[in-house]
Amino acid sequence: MKFVFLSWVICIQFNSLFSQQNYFFCNKEFNSFFTDINNDIWIASAGHGWNQYRGIDTKHFLNSDSILGLKGSFIQSKLFRDKRWQYWSSTYEYLVKYDPILIKFYSTKLFDNNGKELINGYHVLDYSDADDLLIIRANNALYTYEPDKAKIKNHLGHTLGNFFTTWQDTIAAAPWINGEGFELWNRNKQTWSKSYITASTCSLLKGRKVTKILHFEQNIWLITDDGLILYNLQAPNKSIVYKYILGERNSLIDADILDHKIIMGSDDHGLVIFDTRKRNFLPNFTKFSKRVNYVFVDKHNRLWLSNATSGVSTFYPYEVMHQTLNLNRKTTWKCIKESTNYQVLLDEENGFIITKEGKKRKFNIPNPKLPVTIIKGIEILDDDRLLICGLFDNYIYSWNNNSLKKIKLEGAYQVQDVAITKNKVTLIADNKIWKYDIQRLRLENISKYTKYQGAFQFVCFQSDSLNTYSHSSTHLLISSKKTDTLVDVKSFVNNATFVPLTKEHFVSTNNGLVKIDKYLKVIHLTKNHEILNGFATFDIFYQDSWIYANTSNHIFRIHDTTNEIQILDVFEFKNVPRFYLDNQNIVLALDTVVSLKIASAFEPNHKYQMQLDYIKVNEILFNQKTDKFDFTQSSFEWKYYIGNTHLPNQCKIKYRLLPIDTTWHLKMNGEPFKYNQLQPNKYILQVKGMNSDGRWVNQIQFPFTISPPWYQTIWFTMLFTFCVGSLIILLYKWRIRQIKHKYTIQTEISNLQRSALQAQMNPHFIFNCLNSIQNFIMQNEKLEAMDYLNRFANLIRQNLDASTSSTILLSDELDMLKNYIELEQMRFNHAFDYAIHIGDKLDIGSTYIPPLLIQPFVENAILHGVAGIEERGKIQIDISKVHQYLYIHIIDNGRGITDHQKDKMHKSHAMKITSQRLDYINSAKDKLYNINTTSSEKGTHITISVYLPDVVKS
Repeated sequence: MKFVFLSWVICIQFNSLFSQQNYFFCNKEFNSFFTDINNDIWIASAGHGWNQYRGIDTKHFLNSDSILGLKGSFIQSKLFRDKRWQYWSSTYEYLVKYDPILIKFYSTKLFDNNGKELINGYHVLDYSDADDLLIIRANNALYTYEPDKAKIKNHLGHTLGNFFTTWQDTIAAAPWINGEGFELWNRNKQTWSKSYITASTCSLLKGRKVTKILHFEQNIWLITDDGLILYNLQAPNKSIVYKYILGERNSLIDADILDHKIIMGSDDHGLVIFDTRKRNFLPNFTKFSKRVNYVFVDKHNRLWLSNATSGVSTFYPYEVMHQTLNLNRKTTWKCIKESTNYQVLLDEENGFIITKEGKKRKFNIPNPKLPVTIIKGIEILDDDRLLICGLFDNYIYSWNNNSLKKIKLEGAYQVQDVAITKNKVTLIADNKIWKYDIQRLRLENISKYTKYQGAFQFVCFQSDSLNTYSHSSTHLLISSKKTDTLVDVKSFVNNATFVPLTKEHFVSTNNGLVKIDKYLKVIHLTKNHEILNGFATFDIFYQDSWIYANTSNHIFRIHDTTNEIQILDVFEFKNVPRFYLDNQNIVLALDTVVSLKIASAFEPNHKYQMQLDYIKVNEILFNQKTDKFDFTQSSFEWKYYIGNTHLPNQCKIKYRLLPIDTTWHLKMNGEPFKYNQLQPNKYILQVKGMNSDGRWVNQIQFPFTISPPWYQTIWFTMLFTFCVGSLIILLYKWRIRQIKHKYTIQTEISNLQRSALQAQMNPHFIFNCLNSIQNFIMQNEKLEAMDYLNRFANLIRQNLDASTSSTILLSDELDMLKNYIELEQMRFNHAFDYAIHIGDKLDIGSTYIPPLLIQPFVENAILHGVAGIEERGKIQIDISKVHQYLYIHIIDNGRGITDHQKDKMHKSHAMKITSQRLDYINSAKDKLYNINTTSSEKGTHITISVYLPDVVKS
């Protein structure tokens, strides 16, 4: 049978504020009326105000602060929450309501059904959710009050009670200084009746004042100024009084229930605890021996003890319900071990404690029988013997004889660690492994480890088929029957265990918990954990798919396949919590030994949720409920917290701001975080919290928008773009109109100039023709004159038709040219011949050119080339087209052109006019033309090339 030091087994979670020190009361005197409500703990500083402890801090609501609305001289009752989530309490002069949304109190005077004001003596007894009624005391009478209608409903009757307890249809009133005895009020439907119980009903009440009444396990317990009375409702005179110290007056002031024990505060003996099942008081203890005026057990079974003058203290139940097992320790427990009948608790520098079959023995060190300064380990050899290994000396302790015997372990000198597996004792001494049989402790063959000797630190996992050891500081030696493997985990190895199903090793190191998988890959499990990161791990156990380990102030477990981490947050550990697993219990070595049910100890804690404390915009608290801000509101500060009043500093907050920040940032619980100079954009703030048990609580998303200034809005941008675009289009159209207008004017001017030039050219030609006709008439050549005149008239008509258009078909141009040349032949007595050749690729019937383009050059060839030469003149005209260019070659066999003649030719009207016409055409079309003249004594060759894609069509 296995024994645990505490017969009381804790199976639920506890809360602690002992080392958090985040609560600061309005005043240290007269703190009472504790209320655990909505995950906050409210404490009344009597004549000063309310204290709201939220874990991360304490808010104060002072009686003197008119803005917060709390009025009255003295707080008279705890808080009660109604179905509308309004909190109700009272001061001596007012009924008080607290609105948690507006964070404000409302203090109200009441009037009875006759319209009479209830002046003072306000006290809220209870709230009935089923009836939606408050039961209150005022003016020494009891009333029911309707919160939704804010008025008195019924008057129940007169009362002497100062403190009240309610259950089912019963109200118990303790008069305290108002008189002896107590009141019991019972309800029958809507009618209440009162029984006043005095010494005449129960003789034990004589000379005793009832300060408080408890109803527990169908029993009524009376806390009095002289002992605890178990009141027998059916036979009052058979009631029983229990006194902590017989023969003395036991003044009990206040009480609360914890498990099956009544925790009471007293005047002279501090904290007094009564076991309702054993019907006796627990022995006196010194943990809290001063006067206790108020006792409160919160919903997590945490004790709050208040002294009228020195303030509030908080304790774990094990700290006050049992004598501690410490040995005036300066360090922590090194280990706790158990076997079938034994349990051993070791403090290596101060001694150890052994329990067996309910008996307990303590050994301080050094002492004459055990003259060692350090104990490196204790192992249970059998039902009688224990092996005690000091640093240099080893002993066998016999439980049966209660004796110590020094022994010699062969080969071992300075011991480092010891462990037992079935029939073998494994010792690490002088960095070497030594193995002994468990009966006679004789040294066995250790040749298997010869090559590893000199570098061992600790014994880790031991079984028949596999052993592991801490080796060379950062290595784990995995030794099986077939092979040995040395794995470097890069951190000092403290311990290890093995999971046969997955064939994985879990190793406690100075850098946290690591896993060595079946492929010998090292995986860090706690290195990046929000709570466990940075902590070394020590003890390690495996049970039911979970690996259990501890740090300097945590106990946690991790699932062997999912790697889910759960932290035991039942207590706040001040030192390394040593432990072992006992079936479905986890046994902790604290100041005493506490056993917890594993299922409840690691049960998910959904009571705590993350919530927003405040938002600051540009350093100013922002109370409006909005998600839209203007561009001037660019700096934000948020404060989120988990309202964990147990281990608030162990909770963590992570946040990020999308889209500018995709990395999660870690903060302490309740620590504000800021983003400054945010640009106009749409954002999503994501915040999530980790509770003290290592589980994530709710995640919050806060989408919000920072609007840009008006000149950066999309509407302004669209309007501006539209206006600018419209302006550009208007300017473009205006410019196009200007260009078109200018081009039209230039075209008209060109046409006019061309017409004018043609008009200049035509008189020149006419003058020459009339000259020729005059010559025929003077020579009396009438027939030639008539023929010439007919041809001239035809040419004039052709020319007039051509002058009305900017272009002419090449075929029409050639007809006019032939007509002109034949007129000139007649004028010069057929002194020259001409020939016109058309290129194969040129269609003269569909090719357009400027009119009279060729004639001036032909005229120049006649007048300045073949006219007047001795031999017969020849003029050849070749016209061809290559790509977009029209090539005209005019070749004569005349006398050539001298420099003087060139100047004269270039100054002639025909040539000048033609060149100007081509200049106008090319300026309008932005293209070039070229006139090339080659002259010699044998004749002249003029080449005209014109780029005319718009007028030359083929």
